[in-house]
Amino acid sequence: MPTPTPDYESLVYARIWALLEADTIWAAAVEPRNREKFDELVGVEDPSATQRSDNEFPHASLRLVAGNTNMFGSDVTFETFADAGPAQWTEQGTLLFVLTVISESLKLGESTSLGSQSRNALRRGGPRMGGRAGLSLAALPWALMMGLRWSTDQIALEDPVAGDSENDTGGVFRLRTQIRIEVRTVTSGSTLIGD
Repeated sequence: MPTPTPDYESLVYARIWALLEADTIWAAAVEPRNREKFDELVGVEDPSATQRSDNEFPHASLRLVAGNTNMFGSDVTFETFADAGPAQWTEQGTLLFVLTVISESLKLGESTSLGSQSRNALRRGGPRMGGRAGLSLAALPWALMMGLRWSTDQIALEDPVAGDSENDTGGVFRLRTQIRIEVRTVTSGSTLIGD
């Protein structure tokens, strides 16, 4: 019976959360109840809410948004699966995740500080997302590189009492930082298809 294909998406997703939560400053700022983890869902209910109370900030969510893969033969020219056996080709992949952190207020310093702390937590893992001094997470041997890009913008959230004309404030504004996390992987073809 062939070995199941490794689920690199789930492994990297869990590792990103582990790196964030290993950072004591980040973990103190974003309470566990304010972390959207889509790998812990039961059923089909989406934990993303458009209405949140003030005690639900700062808030963080992480989503896998895209990926790609390329297969190369030993001579670095592209080969199809039929051209060479899986032991003779290498697969390079890219996984793209988006970490969204929403601050408690519109104060720029709060948002940029939380975004910076998020990036620092991920940097501590290095390109292999672990195996570094002071970090109890083992390196992911197939992780080749991690890249970070980020942006900050203002968003309007629905008022928790929307529809209540007496208390409707017309929405609450907060700053959102989105960090695009790109993880590159490299593996042999035989590892991926279980030969």
